[in-house]
Amino acid sequence: MTNFEYKRIKLTNLLVNTENYRFDPVGSQIEAIQVMVRDQNSKSANKLYNLAIDILENGLNPSDLTVVSPYTDDESLFVVHEGNRRITTLKLLFQPDLIPQEFRSLQNKFRELHVNNDLSQFEELLCVVYNTYEEADHWIEIKHTGEMDGVGTVRWDTEQQERFKANTGGSKSAILQTLELVEQSEHFEKETKENAQIIGVTNLERLISDPDVRSFLGIKVKNNEMSLEKPEQEVAKGLTKIINDLSSKKIIVNDIYYKKDRLKYLDTFEDNEIPQDVVEDGERAKVSDVGDTDKGKDKEKPPLKPKRIVSRPVSKKRKNLIPTEFVVRPKDDRVNNIYRELKQLEVEKFTNSASVMLRVFIELSIDYYLSINPISGVDASKSLNQKLSGVIDYLEKSSVLTRKELQGARYVLSSKSVSSTENLNAYVHSRLVHPSESEIKTTWDNIALFIKTILAN
Repeated sequence: MTNFEYKRIKLTNLLVNTENYRFDPVGSQIEAIQVMVRDQNSKSANKLYNLAIDILENGLNPSDLTVVSPYTDDESLFVVHEGNRRITTLKLLFQPDLIPQEFRSLQNKFRELHVNNDLSQFEELLCVVYNTYEEADHWIEIKHTGEMDGVGTVRWDTEQQERFKANTGGSKSAILQTLELVEQSEHFEKETKENAQIIGVTNLERLISDPDVRSFLGIKVKNNEMSLEKPEQEVAKGLTKIINDLSSKKIIVNDIYYKKDRLKYLDTFEDNEIPQDVVEDGERAKVSDVGDTDKGKDKEKPPLKPKRIVSRPVSKKRKNLIPTEFVVRPKDDRVNNIYRELKQLEVEKFTNSASVMLRVFIELSIDYYLSINPISGVDASKSLNQKLSGVIDYLEKSSVLTRKELQGARYVLSSKSVSSTENLNAYVHSRLVHPSESEIKTTWDNIALFIKTILAN
């Protein structure tokens, strides 16, 4: 067991370690300080300046004292073994000119702090003094070299950090609210609840932070408050798949790292795993209220009224032609490939490509439908207008869709609409017609329910 003592030491007698493990050994105090400044500077912020602000506002951390040992050539001086960043920061507060000229802006900031703050409380510091560097090594190793199978500092994971923030007055993050929903809701199986406790939270956070994924699941985050846009049992369908896929390593970070990867992952959801676009009338329940047995425990939830599921209106602000929440699984390979490409195609960047491929996708989808549902007088040889009209009439007569539900598709038949088949044909065949982003998205929104219906076969 090593011997040590607590001692108050003047800041001027504390030496920044010239052999600090943060950088290669240097030859002098000034050089050590300047190397520390360069090491802690980045384009987004200077860590030493941020530390200076925190020290001035809150003082030094009393649970993390500076660790030193006597300087061999002068026993009145002490070499800093642990706490070189804070000692450098304090020295810069007293002497801003120690900052290299290349960081003139930083130098000016420290000058301002020097002038406007009383630094007398930092002239002398309480330190832990060991006889030699070697005697302090064990504690330095524990702090800086990882968990060491539990001997070292075990850092909080993302979920634990978020819980701390919430308990100390900060708001709960979306990821923590999501985990609480899983823990408290009756719509998750025991296995899923257990899996939620062991998954890599950063991967779940990567998904939940994507607005398209949230829209697909039926989750909304506003002012850091999470609410459900779909019934809780529907949201649970999607979250169950995500949590279990993360737990089983069916998906890893490389599968969801980029936006296109996350959209591709959503396409793997089976029909029974997709949260349906059903929203009950009235105020939507907040996730923080879900599963709280103290709130309304005497009130029974009214049963959901059966209603036909219709895709909710889609904002024109979306980037891609086909919105994330629109999901079908075309059995025809060519149709399926075009569908997947259109889900990733940004209309603003590729307006002409989107317009042409939309026209192709609509016609090939209808051709596929006719191949498995022959309609008298309508076949692949007819014009797009004739085929679309024939299938619309057939769906209405067969009571597959109502006349009202087919209004959008009929609008595409109208020669007066921007969504007309006449315009769709012109996008492909006329060099004088220039499609616009809004026209293409409007066309899709009008025909989306029709397409979903004929590709569901």
